[in-house]
Order: sequence, then C-alpha cells, then structure tokens
Amino acid sequence: MQAGNARTGLSAAQEQALLGTRFAVRWVGATGSTNDDLRAAAAEGGGRAVDEVARDIEARGRTQDDRILAAIRFVQDEIRYLGIEIGPSSYRPHSPASVIAQRFGDCKDKALLLVELL
Repeated sequence: MQAGNARTGLSAAQEQALLGTRFAVRWVGATGSTNDDLRAAAAEGGGRAVDEVARDIEARGRTQDDRILAAIRFVQDEIRYLGIEIGPSSYRPHSPASVIAQRFGDCKDKALLLVELL
C-alpha cells in the first residue's frame, strides 16, 4: 500500500490525479456529501467563461503549484465577496459561470468556482 496523506487520506497517486483535473467537484460528491444543492450547482457546469479562465491559468502556470496559486488569486482578487442570504441563495451556490459573469459571490459561490478551476 502506498503511503498516503494523513490529512486527506489519499495516496500520493490519488492526490496527483485529483489535482490534475478540473472536475475535482466529482470527488467532493463521492465523499458522501448529502448536499444536493451543491451537487446541482456543480452539475450546471462552468461554461465557456470558466473554461477560458482555467485555460489562462493553465497557460501561465509553469508548475502545478503555480496554477493552484493563480486559481486562488483569481478567486480572491477578481471575485468580490457579497453575501445575499435570502431564499435559495442562503444555501445553494450559484453556478461558477454566473459568478464569473457577475464578478461577485458569497463563500459558497467562491469555493465552488475555485473547485471548478482546479
């Protein structure tokens, strides 16, 4: 058995495979999460805008660490935090494409966008 990461419980190969894909949100769903709203928002997909940002991040980053930091910086610097906690927005994240288009989102929106970019 391969040595794993004590924090995540994943082997080095599993972590590498997970970090190498932009569809890591599928792993979140596979961990037993029962949050149907998160899965529904993720299923809406990122759309063309998210794909363009992800390609730009991938093109500029020389290493995997560079790409991860660029994705984090994009979400931190380019997406303003704004929480509108009324109705479904209080528990269901918006799609990553709408967050990029609006350039704002709450913590759920920003977290889902980051996962989609990775």
